[in-house]
Amino acid sequence: MRRLRVLVFAAVGGALTGCISYAFLEALDRATRTRVDLRWPVFLLPVAGFVVAGVYHRFGGRAKGGTPAVIEQANTFTHGVPARMAPLIFGGAIAGHVVGAAVGREGAALQMAGSVTDTAARAARLTHDERRPLIAASLAGGWGAVFGVPVTGVVFTLQVTERHRWRAFLPAIVAAAKAADHRVVTVVDNTYGSPGLLSPFALGLGPPGHLRPALGEPVHGPAAPTVSSSGVDSRISKRTAPSMAEPSATSTSTNPRTRGAR
Repeated sequence: MRRLRVLVFAAVGGALTGCISYAFLEALDRATRTRVDLRWPVFLLPVAGFVVAGVYHRFGGRAKGGTPAVIEQANTFTHGVPARMAPLIFGGAIAGHVVGAAVGREGAALQMAGSVTDTAARAARLTHDERRPLIAASLAGGWGAVFGVPVTGVVFTLQVTERHRWRAFLPAIVAAAKAADHRVVTVVDNTYGSPGLLSPFALGLGPPGHLRPALGEPVHGPAAPTVSSSGVDSRISKRTAPSMAEPSATSTSTNPRTRGAR
């Protein structure tokens, strides 16, 4: 019964991670577009750094431990992952992207996943022995949701979880698959439907071809649209690349057969 409850909350944590990851990626896209369009926010980088550092210093508490703190709780559970960690890293990462700071997504993904998963487990009054493997499984969910690589997330969980590694193995699979699957359902229009818990995408084999444009994945081929997660490449291609629907005036005027026909 305890193992079943852990698996159920691993799926719940994966779904929550998928939702917050979708909001995170959307906010990152808008932040990047704002910086590229306006350009002047980069001059606010020092100010943003002081503000974010001040907020963490005043309100961070145990959330200041960052990703190492989440991994520590996955190995040796003491107090869990604080609920405030998710909104703090969410806001800090978005502010950093607006001003052009070198802020990655890896740490933010793991911290948000661990925070929302352990907060749900704490609200349900799960025991410490149940919350520890859930925190470990949330690491896989973070990778599966933000980067779309659930298998990599599971392997990462096994690498960093030195204690109770195999106890967290099955919950990590459930959390990673559910997080990746829930991200697809959230991003893609309902006409596509859910790819399912055991779909090739959820297993880490990549998104289906018809879902790649909506997920910001590159699609290779003659009909490949120029889509990127930041939206920068698509705008550049629209400005520089000629439209395929418009005839080439240069080729028409230089062709001798065309001149004769005229």
